[in-house]
Amino acid sequence: MNIDILQQLHQLVASTPQLQHFEHRIQQLLDFHNDNVRILVMGEFSAGKSSLINALLERPILPTGAVATTAITTFLRYSEQDEYFEAVYGNGDITRHALTQLAVFSSERETSTVRSGLQYVNVYVNAPILKNMTLIDTPGLNSLNDDHTEQAMNVYKAADDGIWIFNFGKIGTSSEMTELKKLLKLQLHPLGVINMIDLSDSDDLTDLYSLTKQKLEGAVRDVIGVSALEA
Repeated sequence: MNIDILQQLHQLVASTPQLQHFEHRIQQLLDFHNDNVRILVMGEFSAGKSSLINALLERPILPTGAVATTAITTFLRYSEQDEYFEAVYGNGDITRHALTQLAVFSSERETSTVRSGLQYVNVYVNAPILKNMTLIDTPGLNSLNDDHTEQAMNVYKAADDGIWIFNFGKIGTSSEMTELKKLLKLQLHPLGVINMIDLSDSDDLTDLYSLTKQKLEGAVRDVIGVSALEA
């Protein structure tokens, strides 16, 4: 759809009370149109997804912890000046907040009622890497929360590429293999990243990477390792 038409439709819907519940859907289309490349950061909970994103941003923007921390799909987009996040609800409401409140809306550790009806969060920060891509932090697929898994699978369909984070020593679990095979059906062939690779006893990681690729049965296109990131 032409971007001018989308913008005109957004203005019409925003100014028409009977149509305002469609506003966030059109805003999502506008956001996606303006994205350069959408990169998913995926994996089971506590693998270090949020920590990897923080490392890429060179700032501790996302909450991290030893339990499932990402409760809501979080889009990270570039902003040259103002830094904030938007909470987008299923009823069409969009609220704007300071980054210091992000954990209240997006972290599983928080029990705030503000997450009731929350669909996703848009985070806008001045980070160079976001000039060329939008990073997407997804709920852990084994977080034991059906809503988390459903949110993750829905957003996978709109992604251009992805990274799958593995925990060293827990690579290729049955639940991981099930989800990775689903990704292939969605034409997503992610890069595999082994977190905590520094725990390996091997001085030459070439064999480890090769064996890992064999174990994963082609579910990832390649494998690399990173030093320990807190989950």
